[in-house]
Amino acid sequence: MTARFFLAAFAAAAISLSLPASAQDATSQRPAPSDKKSWSQAVGAQIKRQSTLAVIKARELGLDGDFEVSVGFRISADGKVSDARIVTSSGNPDLDAVAIDMANRAAPFPTFTPDMGEEPVSLVAPIILKLKKPETADTLSEPTPPVAAE
Repeated sequence: MTARFFLAAFAAAAISLSLPASAQDATSQRPAPSDKKSWSQAVGAQIKRQSTLAVIKARELGLDGDFEVSVGFRISADGKVSDARIVTSSGNPDLDAVAIDMANRAAPFPTFTPDMGEEPVSLVAPIILKLKKPETADTLSEPTPPVAAE
């Protein structure tokens, strides 16, 4: 029997597009999860780190507004991903494809902890994007005052 988990991975337009070097070093030195709960948190964190990909792609597509897409996938005991698919569409096929790519790019995930067994785990990760187009200089500039005619 396959275990099922529900993860929350959130992305927002305000996410920094690159981590500082000190933060990148810290992420590579995290301790391995010791139980199912810490494993689930580590998986969610790995997916969330891929969220900048969705933000960049959404900006390239010129998207504005709030989008939610749910991605389902399986993780084997060794941390490999398979069967990534859309469970709930965002309504934009390009953004849905990015969400599937996020799950695949986040792998490999941590290996299972002793309390998890060896059966693959099925997960559903909702990814929420709150996108706002950046304001341009044109929309921020003050109108030019009229010049007095002589």
